[in-house]
Amino acid sequence: MDTMIPPSLSEPMQEALVRLQRVAPSDLSVIIQGEPGTGKEWAARLIHRMSNRSSGPLHIVDCGAVGEANIEKELFGYDAITWDNIEIRKSAFEEASGGTLYLHEIEAIPAAVQLRVARAVEYKQFRRIGGDKTHAVNARMIATTSRLRLPAGGEEPGAEDFASRLAAITITLPPLRERTNDIPVLIERFLNEMRDRYLNPVQGIAPEALRMCSAFSWPGNVRQLKTAMEYAAIMARGSVIEPAHLPAYLHNGAHGQHPTSDTADSHGMKG
Repeated sequence: MDTMIPPSLSEPMQEALVRLQRVAPSDLSVIIQGEPGTGKEWAARLIHRMSNRSSGPLHIVDCGAVGEANIEKELFGYDAITWDNIEIRKSAFEEASGGTLYLHEIEAIPAAVQLRVARAVEYKQFRRIGGDKTHAVNARMIATTSRLRLPAGGEEPGAEDFASRLAAITITLPPLRERTNDIPVLIERFLNEMRDRYLNPVQGIAPEALRMCSAFSWPGNVRQLKTAMEYAAIMARGSVIEPAHLPAYLHNGAHGQHPTSDTADSHGMKG
């Protein structure tokens, strides 16, 4: 994955990139928020690679995939000692020691576990489940989220407090519909990557095809745009992507569609 900071014509994205560059060399914890597909994992990996901990591990925990029943064990490990058996599991903090702990979808962490995570980050120590030994935290925390508030009405205490205690810096990545000036730049970058990686002969995109891309709302954001360009590059027989090479949904008058999770899923952009 490229560590170069990409150019942007969008003021909100420029602001996010400046904050990213400034925070990367520090050891501060960071929350990156934005809609699915806006590039949160890319930003998290970039911060790690630009940090003083880049030679250490980047340990990733997908909190949503782990599930509520197992997330505490995943994060804090456990010491299970009985008269006939010893079972020890290292925590995510230990796995990330000397590097970065990246928590994806922190909104999936139950409130009770959120408190433990916040205390571990704040006081730089924790205990494994079932253990009595205190372990030091030597990992930087980067977390990503599509929403900071807890589900179920957001009335359960701790969600916003969790975010404020977890990270000193919050970086918000804008949705693609708010940075349409960047669409030509992104398309050029994706096509360059495809030429280098797949030896694809496509050199550019026709003006009408670019207009269609710029008019679309992109509910799946940058990830969906990249997938569309990969599809179009395969469909194109010449050196230029024409409107006929674009995915069908770009021809179906969905330009004004408001992005929702259902809409994104229907375009193959779930998550």
